[in-house]
Amino acid sequence: MKNIHPSTSSCTYKCVTCQKEFVIETVGSTKEVPVEVCSNCHSFYIGKQSTGTTLRGRAEKLSSKFETGLNNINKKPEKKEVVRKSKPRPGLSAL
Repeated sequence: MKNIHPSTSSCTYKCVTCQKEFVIETVGSTKEVPVEVCSNCHSFYIGKQSTGTTLRGRAEKLSSKFETGLNNINKKPEKKEVVRKSKPRPGLSAL
C-alpha cells in the first residue's frame, strides 16, 4: 500500500469585504478563492450590524423581488365605467 493518500496544497480564502486571508490545506487545485463575508466581518460573529458596505445576497434580492410582486398583485385595477347602449327591442317601439 504505497502512495494511497492524495497530495495536498495550500489554498487561500480571501474575504472581499475586509481583505482578510485564510490559508487552508486542501486536495483541490484552486490556489485562491474569493469569499463574500468571513467570520471576521459577519454581523452574527461580531455581534452588531455592520455599518460598512451592506452586502445583499441572492436570498435577500429574491425576497425583495417577491415582495414587490405581491404588492403589485394585491393592487386592484381601477374599474372603468362602462356605458351600455340599450338595443331597441322588437315590438316595444310602437308604445
